Amino acid sequence: MDVEQRRQTAQILLGLLVILCLTFFGRFNTLIIVGAVLFGGLVLQQYVIRNGSFRIITFLLDKFERDKFKHRLPGKGAMTYAMGVFLTVLLFPENVIIQCVLIMSISDSLSTLFGKRYGVIRIVNGKSLFGSGLFFFSALFIELLFHSIPIALGVAAIATLVELLPLDDNVTVPLAVGFSLVFMTAV
Repeated sequence: MDVEQRRQTAQILLGLLVILCLTFFGRFNTLIIVGAVLFGGLVLQQYVIRNGSFRIITFLLDKFERDKFKHRLPGKGAMTYAMGVFLTVLLFPENVIIQCVLIMSISDSLSTLFGKRYGVIRIVNGKSLFGSGLFFFSALFIELLFHSIPIALGVAAIATLVELLPLDDNVTVPLAVGFSLVFMTAV
């Protein structure tokens, strides 16, 4: 298993863990847990940047961090993932949080894994047509578990377009999904 496969597997498993926390501990306690992880991670990240790493952190960075961030901004993916989850849990009701986390975890991971491996047609920001298509259809499938076809299509389309932006999709995708769900289900 290469670094990207480990990263995406971890992203899916962490998403499921967040949903379990939400289910068993409620929104407030999940917010506290994710906030504590985010804060601790940021403190640890700054320590590593300033003082260098130690054995367990070096091991985790070697297994899960992309080479371009190992020394410059170690743990970047984990921190932006935690930030995306934290903001999602802070801003949205539980049913919306679950959908945001599922799309962020599953759709993003599938699009990365398969887009990098099988995507030959690049469309924007290094993203492949295949990966973006897989993102759209997996997000659509997830949304169809919760909503009618028009809402599911709208949310999947918005999430896919936001995923193509040159911004960190660990933060932008769950927020776009959440706000689009709040808007589409309120109308």
